[in-house]
Amino acid sequence: MLYIIGSLFILLGAFFIISGMVGLVRFPDTFTKLHAASVTEVVGIPLALIGLAMTQGTFFAAAKILILIPIIWIVGPVASHALAKAAYKAREEDNCHNNKKEDSDNTKTRSTPSHG
Repeated sequence: MLYIIGSLFILLGAFFIISGMVGLVRFPDTFTKLHAASVTEVVGIPLALIGLAMTQGTFFAAAKILILIPIIWIVGPVASHALAKAAYKAREEDNCHNNKKEDSDNTKTRSTPSHG
């Protein structure tokens, strides 16, 4: 019975992992792709690990697997936050460079006197 419940957890985790992979491919920008990846790492992988722990024969093997879940819950969101912060800063720097370029282009066009 425990093997069947564990298998259901693995299948449910696989569903979330696959939906996260589809989101990574389908979503348009970095931040929505990070959301899809975080669904995979916070929900999909722990569910699959719980199912895997249920299917193990020994307590020690299941305990080793279950120790991974809090580690994933701590490290995953921190990594996603770091990636989002880097993407946000890169976008700000890109906008800053574009604004400087536009300002220099506008200065060139404004420097010529118009006789009308």
